[in-house]
Amino acid sequence: MVRLYGRENGLRLAGELLRLRPGAPAGEPPALIFTGSGGAGKTALLDAVEERLEERAPHARLDGIALQGSSVPDILAALSLELNRRSGRLDGLRFPRLLVGRMVMDEPLIRAAVGVAADPGKARPEVRRILDGYRDPGALENFLSRLAGAVVPSVAAGAAGAMVDAASADVISRVLSDLMSNGLRFPTFVRRRSELEKGESWYGAGTEGLDELVKLNVRYHDYAKYQGWVDQLLLEAFLADIEDEFTNGPAADGGYKCAILVDDAEGAAAFIRALQSAGAARARTPPIGVIAAVRGGPAARSLAGGAGSTSLTEIDAPAAFSDPAVRRLPVALPDLTLKQTEEMAREAGFYDHTAEMIHRFTAGNPHATARLVRAAAECDGERPDVGTLLARPYDPADDADPGQPIGERLVDDFLSAFSPRQREHLITTAAARDQDEAQFITAALLSPDDAGFVLRSDVWQPARGAGPETLPAVLHGLLARRLAERVSGGTTWDALHARLRPAEPGHGLTAEEEIRDLYHALALGDLPHVTRRLAALLTEMRGTAWLGLVATVTAAPRRTPAVRDPSGEAERLARTVDAEDIPRLRNPRAMAVLVAGLWIAADPFTGPARRDLHIAIGAAYDLIAQDARSESAELNDRAEAHREIAKRWPR
Repeated sequence: MVRLYGRENGLRLAGELLRLRPGAPAGEPPALIFTGSGGAGKTALLDAVEERLEERAPHARLDGIALQGSSVPDILAALSLELNRRSGRLDGLRFPRLLVGRMVMDEPLIRAAVGVAADPGKARPEVRRILDGYRDPGALENFLSRLAGAVVPSVAAGAAGAMVDAASADVISRVLSDLMSNGLRFPTFVRRRSELEKGESWYGAGTEGLDELVKLNVRYHDYAKYQGWVDQLLLEAFLADIEDEFTNGPAADGGYKCAILVDDAEGAAAFIRALQSAGAARARTPPIGVIAAVRGGPAARSLAGGAGSTSLTEIDAPAAFSDPAVRRLPVALPDLTLKQTEEMAREAGFYDHTAEMIHRFTAGNPHATARLVRAAAECDGERPDVGTLLARPYDPADDADPGQPIGERLVDDFLSAFSPRQREHLITTAAARDQDEAQFITAALLSPDDAGFVLRSDVWQPARGAGPETLPAVLHGLLARRLAERVSGGTTWDALHARLRPAEPGHGLTAEEEIRDLYHALALGDLPHVTRRLAALLTEMRGTAWLGLVATVTAAPRRTPAVRDPSGEAERLARTVDAEDIPRLRNPRAMAVLVAGLWIAADPFTGPARRDLHIAIGAAYDLIAQDARSESAELNDRAEAHREIAKRWPR
């Protein structure tokens, strides 16, 4: 059973979306769109939904990456096969309208219908010959085998090799059995109306229907020109088949619609929009729902019709789709909380400071958290730091690269769509705090095309609260390590952080420029400048505002490797600050210790021996509270908080 760690509300939302509501007003099929950065748990949530649907309702699982480049006719064919194979408690679904259309369009071009010599009287018998030929079970089985072989491997999630063959054989057997038992023209069934006849009649009565099928054959053979017409006709056929099953067939009392689950839905966005558009044009809402997983960015906004995402934790599932006007619901998956990370660690067999250390680095990214928790559980009583965990093999059972370190594999997972050159460009933006600063860098250093790709890529995610988009914390940290390895050129650590500082650091800066100056100065290791300026601002700003500034500035990345003696490192750095340069404070050394200590504490690569570091930070807060302009109690409270934090860490 898939563990969701706080995402159970996603299952409830899926259940509400798929609940069959007979008589629902006309409108496009409802869509639930899970959004989140790479590793946010979208695939795991789809896995859990799929597990729930297995014995309940027809469903198909598609891979959006595999769908890229696939035509609507092929996607619909794959969907019909998958919905037959995974039909829940039903014994398959019938798609006679779609099947008849596919039979005719897959045949060679009906030449009697083409050109100045086109003769409907000769073209119609060709369609009749095609359809009559499939009254033979052997011919129908061969057709279904060809169809499955052509479309299932290219679009079905995880389909490959023997699995495809087995799945196709199962579907073909089921479809053949269903069509034959419903009246193929054999002596025993002569009195029953054929399912294929039902499919044929949908295109029109008599010559009208034959002419429509002739047109489908001809236009499909000129698909580039008539793609819109062909796609629309087959989408209508598919939806009519689904509607028939849920109105007149055994699915009518099943309680659930059928579901299309799409992972990496960026690649399937055009198809999903086409399905929604075709559904909206029908007299009533089709009994089918879409549950999609998408990273975010333009693709998510397009699928959601421009609507912003609501956090999964803030949605009342029973009420989510009670309003018929709600057709597309984008839902942002939250990161794991520290409590959920600790729960994951307990299940892996350990419960100590390591869970908190992992959470500080991943910021709750579920995929990265799960991998590091598993690696920590394999450390046999050691006290590893994050760097040690990232260096461990991602998956020793991986035949492709059993020794690939976790850190490298996580970058690959995030940046699967990036070429090596594009990855280097994104590493350059790791010096930036957010997308605004990244744009400043790329405008100066990259071509418009390269800059556009980097900035528009879906790895950027909305900031917590207001503000520009940012890279996920775990990816930002991994890319910053790679940036620190550059030794020459205009895109080194020093060059980029210097470029991001204001042209004239010092007094007279706006609040945002002040943050940029201090943040990037600290990243460059200029602790004396940062300490002097924060000391001056302590006597000018209110305590709460000053604390917020300090937290933002000391989040600056550290170029040097993680330290195993954090408290000693903070003392060493503090000694680089000349107390005489801070005349306004009674305890100038405490300010240097505070800034250095908070900077090291904020570094997720700092080792677990943090107890003495947090005790030193607490003592520094108490001392500088004496110099605060106001709200000194806020600083004393922060001192007490760090003494409590110290108790959670080893010496």
